[in-house]
Amino acid sequence: MSDEAELREKLNRTKMAVDQHKADQSAGRYENLMRRSYLHPESAEKKMNEYRARHGEDALHEKLTKNAREPAFGRRPGSVLSSDGYKEGAQDRRNDSYIARQSLPDAVRDYHADKEQAEASKRALELLGQQRGGRPAASPQPGSSFSERLQQQREANARAPDVKREQKERDLERMRRDRENDKERGR
Repeated sequence: MSDEAELREKLNRTKMAVDQHKADQSAGRYENLMRRSYLHPESAEKKMNEYRARHGEDALHEKLTKNAREPAFGRRPGSVLSSDGYKEGAQDRRNDSYIARQSLPDAVRDYHADKEQAEASKRALELLGQQRGGRPAASPQPGSSFSERLQQQREANARAPDVKREQKERDLERMRRDRENDKERGR
């Protein structure tokens, strides 16, 4: 293996490890907020995933943002509809749930984005391993110039999903909508 290929593999392994660590942190934050936000986090997560599949990521984020006090995906701890609704400390659990639900939209978005980025890094490392293994269609031609190999690398990167760019575009669109709503309200 050449020094360039070895360095590329080390860089990709490092990027994959960083992305996986970030995804694990996002998953932990997401699970913690789900436990604090809902009485039955598993069923709430199932409803969220169904809603996300039907309406998209932005619609889920918007619904979570607007309905911090509403039972959109399930009841919250300390709910008067549950058996512990009138027990001591129920109001504190409701307040904690409200605070957790305010942070939940960003945590859900980060969780899904980081998970997708970690999966993309893993696929890129596997693709690099396949190229090194001698697949004729994916490996660069022997004797190809540096610029040709660089162009092949750029094409491979363009085919991989860029989650951060998509997230930035969604955030910019949300900011534009918020600005338009503020103008309509006369602020």
